[in-house]
Amino acid sequence: MPYFLLLLFSHIFVSIENVEVHGVDGKVRLTPNISPRLQTASVEYINRCIGVQVPSENIVSLLNRMSLPAELVGQEVRVSVPPTRSGIIHFLACPPFHYVLNYGEWSLAR
Repeated sequence: MPYFLLLLFSHIFVSIENVEVHGVDGKVRLTPNISPRLQTASVEYINRCIGVQVPSENIVSLLNRMSLPAELVGQEVRVSVPPTRSGIIHFLACPPFHYVLNYGEWSLAR
């Protein structure tokens, strides 16, 4: 999330370069890490969170429509969360499946 401003204004910069950071514990890491995070959650978990039974194909379709690249692997939904989506901090604790919730709201009998 701290790299959101860097990505927001990246069209102004020629390139974003990595820097090696040497920690006091001896670990070396490259920063900024702007690669997408790969997150997974089961279809059962998603349906339990939103309170309606949404078919797995619809879950994947809705996430893709919201510019969250998703695919179905068995009974798990795998989502690639880009660094520009700073609102999605923790996928499993606070999943981006609130987008799928819209499906549930519009599918409920009135």
